[in-house]
Amino acid sequence: MSLEAYIGRRLVALSPHATANEGARLLRATHVGAIVVEDHDRAIGIVTDRDLALRVLGRGLTPGRVSLGQVMTTDVAVLHDTGTVEEAAELMRSLGVRRIPIVDRLEKPIGIITLDDLLVARLAFDVVSPIVQAQLEPRSGAEHPRHVRAVQALHDFEVRLQGLLEVDEPSVALEAFYVVASGIVRRLTPAEAHDFISQLPALVRERLYELPPGPDRRITLMSVDEDMAQMLRLPAEAAAGLVDKVAAALPLFVSEGELEDVRAHLPWRMRKLIRLAA
Repeated sequence: MSLEAYIGRRLVALSPHATANEGARLLRATHVGAIVVEDHDRAIGIVTDRDLALRVLGRGLTPGRVSLGQVMTTDVAVLHDTGTVEEAAELMRSLGVRRIPIVDRLEKPIGIITLDDLLVARLAFDVVSPIVQAQLEPRSGAEHPRHVRAVQALHDFEVRLQGLLEVDEPSVALEAFYVVASGIVRRLTPAEAHDFISQLPALVRERLYELPPGPDRRITLMSVDEDMAQMLRLPAEAAAGLVDKVAAALPLFVSEGELEDVRAHLPWRMRKLIRLAA
């Protein structure tokens, strides 16, 4: 059974900068249980009514001062519009979730399918029952499907980088990426940095979010080259060349629109770190 019936129906999407208060009001107005957090036409997270209750009110936070980006679940699983209801059921079971956004070929959210939809579609009991059971089973953080998925996403990211940067080890490629990304993030304001970081894999985001808030005007293209040389123990020329390779790879992981925004906020000498399409 195709996903066509769930495209364009009951999809509620907001920016990561929208407040929890705005999100709650929209959920109430639309009678749905989750918001897809969308940035530059890509699903970067999801916030449910339960998230708003536990992560905002449960922590004593003020809904009008907390952004959806601060409380969203990242690494949200998605299905392409060419998928099927049966694939949605299997993904819900394997990840222990009950809602999956549907995206088009450009990764733009265009719909959502939920566990309730599967019940209404009258899928066989032996298909739906494991989904409910997966959500009820207690698991440690390391065993949770979302953590497992995040680890796999980091591995895939490392391997892809290794090929692009032409280095010997995936771990070396990842460290080279961190040097350049850290330089960019530290030169931006927290809001600008958030938009850039939010498009990267979850475990990469966690490390970049630990950096001190910027903008730190001591960061320059020369300091990034020097950090690369020191971190990977490379000669200056080889370090500068690796910085250039990371810069050339960035458009494969971060949207063109976001890179344009980042480039506009960097000093002109550092704009070499952001490659844009001709």
